[in-house]
This record gives sequence, structure tokens and C-alpha cells, in this order.
Amino acid sequence: QDQLLRHVQQGDGSSTGVYDVTLKGLAQLHTVETIRITDDLRDFPELRRLAALFMFEYSNNFLIDLLRWVDTNYSNMLVNMAVTNKDEKATCWKLQLVMFRTVWEVLWEQRLTAKHAYSLKPFRGLVTSFHASLKTHVVMGEFRKHMFSEHPSIFPKLMTFVFESHTPR
Repeated sequence: QDQLLRHVQQGDGSSTGVYDVTLKGLAQLHTVETIRITDDLRDFPELRRLAALFMFEYSNNFLIDLLRWVDTNYSNMLVNMAVTNKDEKATCWKLQLVMFRTVWEVLWEQRLTAKHAYSLKPFRGLVTSFHASLKTHVVMGEFRKHMFSEHPSIFPKLMTFVFESHTPR
């Protein structure tokens, strides 16, 4: 969280870029989620610490890495494919959005086991949510290990795009 706040504070406050706006949103979310975690897990101090660690450190860092990857990947595509016109840029950006969405869909699949955790008895709901969170963080690690673009859920989409849009027929 301290690192996140430093990122936000370094800007001039006027940036409207996705990265800067996301950092500001995460900083604001921190306050709300801290209150919720403190209240929901008041009787479980170690679980409260882990929830804060997963949410505020691991998840935020993953999101920041994902946004950096999307930005770098898009920039590299424009350069490597010698993209110059607006339509080609839009096509490259649409691919970034497809890959970004794919990451979130894969992560969401891991979270589905906790979809109804709120309706369970409190302790069972916490365990269910925690288990889903752990599964999600394992998948986040896999995306990072594969540097996003080489992850099995992303790589085929990237190769299909390159083949379909930049291979002479």
C-alpha cells in the first residue's frame, strides 16, 4: 500500500491515463476494504493480516504488472508491426483488450467456488473465500511466470492475431 500511495503521490494529480487512474482508484479502495476486512475478520487476526496481504499487496502488484504488460505489449506491437494508421492501431488495441479480458476470465473461474460464500455460516464462508483467493493467487503467479503473453490462455490468441493480420495470403 505504501508503494501504491507513493506512485499516486508522485503524479501531479491531473493524469487521466489508465495506469494513473487505476492507482488512484486502488488507493481509494484501500480505505473501504480495510474497514470491511477489519469488520468481517475481527475475530481472526491472522486471517485479517493474510487478507490484507493478498488484497493490498499481491493483488495490487498483479494488477499493476498486468497494466504495464498491456501497455508494453501494445507499444511493442505498434513498433514491431510497423503500425501507422488509426485502424491498425485500433486493431492492436482490441487485441490488448481481448487478452486483458482473458486474464480476468481465467481469474474469475478460480473465484467461482466462493460465489455463494456470503450465504454460508461465517467461518465456512471465510474458509471458502480464502480458498478461492489462494487459487486465484496461484493463477496470478502462473501469468507472471509466463510473462502474461506466454501463458497458455493468452499465447494462442496472440499467435492467431499475428497469423491472421500479418501473414501474406
